[in-house]
Amino acid sequence: MTDSIAEKFDFVAFDMSQLFQMEAPVEDIETEYELYGVGTITGKIFNTSYLIQGVNYFRPYIRGFLMLLIILYNIRQAMSMFGLDSGEVAGLAGHMEVKSRGDKK
Repeated sequence: MTDSIAEKFDFVAFDMSQLFQMEAPVEDIETEYELYGVGTITGKIFNTSYLIQGVNYFRPYIRGFLMLLIILYNIRQAMSMFGLDSGEVAGLAGHMEVKSRGDKK
């Protein structure tokens, strides 16, 4: 399908497949510390279990917030399609006035 669209409109699409293949798994970063006269100690600099735990904890909240924004956006689009202002439906029309700094009332 993309080939037929490219031929019809004489369009050359940029190949973005290599951009999406650059992900790598997050791994623990370990290193060896050399203590003079004592020996070497192996330790973790970055522990990914905390990162994965945080992502798994906040993911449903972020997903829910984004779904709420998408729903509100779709409601606003549907209202504008029918010619309604969001303030009119909520009963706020005429109650919210914008005053400039020059108004002395």
